[in-house]
Order: sequence, then structure tokens, then C-alpha cells
Amino acid sequence: AGHGYNFKESAMNKAAAEINLLAHEGLDKTGKKCVDKWGSLRKIYNTVIAIQNVSGWTWSDKFGACITPKNASSWDSYVAKYKDAKNFQNKGWPYCAKMAEVIPASPCHQHLLWLQKYLVRCDSYCGCNCNHSCS
Repeated sequence: AGHGYNFKESAMNKAAAEINLLAHEGLDKTGKKCVDKWGSLRKIYNTVIAIQNVSGWTWSDKFGACITPKNASSWDSYVAKYKDAKNFQNKGWPYCAKMAEVIPASPCHQHLLWLQKYLVRCDSYCGCNCNHSCS
């Protein structure tokens, strides 16, 4: 991925071809569908990171922002400004750790091996630092 964490069209076309080899149901994926999905995942990830950076809140990949009556008013104010955060009041996002590995702290650090390591090889490497497999 280059600046902005976007992959070239050729990479997404290759991803679609690999997904289609692994998928056993549903419609065939296209490079365009992969671009759209990657954009959605990035948007969710950026929303979660923004929530994690709000002072006074905690974050759990299982329970989200863990909003209680004590901090509900600050949550309501936040969601009024950042509507995409609404779904994460008390519901987490289990893919946060995986996305953190795919998206480096700076897009200039290195070229990512996302297609090979995370998409094609998920059966042998989960990458989320947990004790389960992606079976």
C-alpha cells in the first residue's frame, strides 16, 4: 500500500482472483469489490482508532467504547459530530488488531505483503495475536 493505504488496481485484481479460488459460495469477487471492501475496512479502522484516542474512555475489541451512564453525555456529543462511531458505543470490532498489523504507523515505512500474508495465508497465520486459528 502506498500513501493513503491504497493498493494498486493490479493488486486488488490479484486479491479478487485469490479470493475466488478460496470462496465456495457467493458471487465472484472483482478488483472493484476488493477496493470497496478495503475502503470500508479502513474507514471502520480509522473510526475505532479515533475512539481509542478520546481521553477518559476505554476500548475493548469485544465491548467497544464501554460507555456507561457516567460518560454517556460525552459519548452523545461525540456521536453527534462523528456519526460513524455510533455502532461502537458498547460493541467492539474484532478486526482492529489485524488491521493494525496491515496498516503501519506511517504509510512510508514499507511495502505491505497484505495480499500474501493476510488474505491468501489466513488459514496458517491469523495475525491478531490471539490464541485461535482462522479455520
